[in-house]
Amino acid sequence: MNKRKYIRIIDKSVIVEAVQFNGSNGWEIERWTKGTVFESPILNPSIRNLIGEYLQIKTIEGYNTAIVGDLVVRGEDGKFYLCNCEMFFKIFERL
Repeated sequence: MNKRKYIRIIDKSVIVEAVQFNGSNGWEIERWTKGTVFESPILNPSIRNLIGEYLQIKTIEGYNTAIVGDLVVRGEDGKFYLCNCEMFFKIFERL
């Protein structure tokens, strides 16, 4: 698994660790997050995700999903988040 550190572009005060989901590294991500983020057992291919590989994380609002290309982020607080690739790289840059 290819974990990398990123820094927030605007003020450089936030450093996170992130992994990009490639469709075949879900089990590694699940192990890294100690099961917080897991491969989806129930979702099917869609127009946005033709291969049908998803990650999920349970939040207080329900379940969030990530598709291939999205990132799993461990924040400074140690919590894990899912982030759309385009949004992530507008906010963070690689250290």
